[in-house]
Amino acid sequence: ENMPLTEFYVSQQIDGEIEYPTDLTLSIGQDYPLTIVNRENQVAEYSIEITLDNQGLGAITIASDLPEKIVLENDETWEGIITVIPLKEGPKQKLSFALYKSPVATIYRSLNLLITVREE
Repeated sequence: ENMPLTEFYVSQQIDGEIEYPTDLTLSIGQDYPLTIVNRENQVAEYSIEITLDNQGLGAITIASDLPEKIVLENDETWEGIITVIPLKEGPKQKLSFALYKSPVATIYRSLNLLITVREE
């Protein structure tokens, strides 16, 4: 038995290099590929919340179908492309991808990117 854990990452491979888009344009969608791998040695149910500077609505729009819950068998992988549309401009904004594992109401894993949002 391995130690139970969940892999959660955001990445985009471009020419073999892992890229995290951090320069975004106001009101223009940016795709972030998300991956969850269940290594909990049991079935697990997850949900994802995305915020910008700890705000959801009003700060960003999620322009893709983010499943309300993601149920994975042990060793099963979920991959999805989440399109984030930033609604406020400025440097050093914290784009957070929070992963929750049911039934716990606190963040289980999180990924944070510092992004700059510019007007077109």
